[in-house]
Amino acid sequence: MRHTYAVMAVLCLFVAGGCADIKNDKAKTPNAVSSVSEHIESRSISDLMSIQVQPTTKAERYIVYFSWPKIEDDKRIRIRKEQVLALVPSTQTTFSHEVDHDQTITYTFEVLNSSSTVEKTFAKLVKIPRDFVVRTGQSEFNEDQKINIKRLFLNTDISLKTNGHNIQIMTEELISNKGLIETFTEGAKADASSSGKGAGELILKAKSAIGQLKIVMRGQNGGDGFKGQSYTSRAADGAPPTEGAVDCVCPRCPLSEIRKLIQAYEIQPMACFCETTGSNGGNGAGGAKGYQGGPAGNGGDSGKLYVEINDGSAFLLQTDFKVGAPGLPGEGGDGQPGGIAQGHKTKCSGNIGSNGPTGPKGDAGPAGSYGEKGIICVYIATEGKNDCF
Repeated sequence: MRHTYAVMAVLCLFVAGGCADIKNDKAKTPNAVSSVSEHIESRSISDLMSIQVQPTTKAERYIVYFSWPKIEDDKRIRIRKEQVLALVPSTQTTFSHEVDHDQTITYTFEVLNSSSTVEKTFAKLVKIPRDFVVRTGQSEFNEDQKINIKRLFLNTDISLKTNGHNIQIMTEELISNKGLIETFTEGAKADASSSGKGAGELILKAKSAIGQLKIVMRGQNGGDGFKGQSYTSRAADGAPPTEGAVDCVCPRCPLSEIRKLIQAYEIQPMACFCETTGSNGGNGAGGAKGYQGGPAGNGGDSGKLYVEINDGSAFLLQTDFKVGAPGLPGEGGDGQPGGIAQGHKTKCSGNIGSNGPTGPKGDAGPAGSYGEKGIICVYIATEGKNDCF
């Protein structure tokens, strides 16, 4: 079943202008402290300093904004982070710095007098939020996770896969360029005779979302059954034929003379014949029926999906669930090889028996079953959507 939520066609536009790494001009910054003719004593600047961290239009880039009241005219402020970032005059009351995401930065501020002597030093610890950008090397979950981020970026090139783990994503902004979140890739299959994994539970919460996103809750397909095991030995062999009684004579000599010559001079007779013929050999036993094939793995369940978005006025969401299909039953094993007729034929022996036939192929393994359908719940406040199905 597939569900699509249509929204306004107008997309939110980002701020078009770029941001320099270091900004120490007097440009207006968010909630900056306005400059006034009166000033404060520099010893109070630490308590009155305001700090804000704002995202840029680029993923994983942020700007740290500092603002403070005007200090004494003969004072300057030096700002450091491993090295000097800026030395600003008393008339300047703002400073901004562009940085990478997901880090904690210590900024050191030094108040200098007219002789460039440091009168006051203090530090500000600033935590930069984390963005999550789906890309090669960061597109799959290999364990249950709960992540809290500032922005989630999805794109049309690489899907975000949960691999059936329980995942909870909480973000302030969800930015999707025709992105895809899926539990398993289509056609994913479990190991032989193993049941497919369920899709698990996916919880996605965002304060705002823009763009287009598709989420597919897909159970893993069951594995195919293994072939029935092979026999390690053949059936019983047939018994060899027995030998008959042999007599040898000289055609032109009386029997009594032949026997005297044989005894006296060890003379070999000129002709032999079978007084009796031996019994025939036994046939080899027929092989047993092959072993049954392994069972087909059951398909995985489609899991549970919960989406909660406050502002989705510029967001299009499509959801789908697909239960996992069962694997194929395992092929029956080959029948046991028949027994082999033993012995060899001589002049007076019986005949050799026949080899036994190979046993019939084994039965296919038991069939598997499809996974069970889960639940999808979608709440988008601005669109008045609050559905579970």
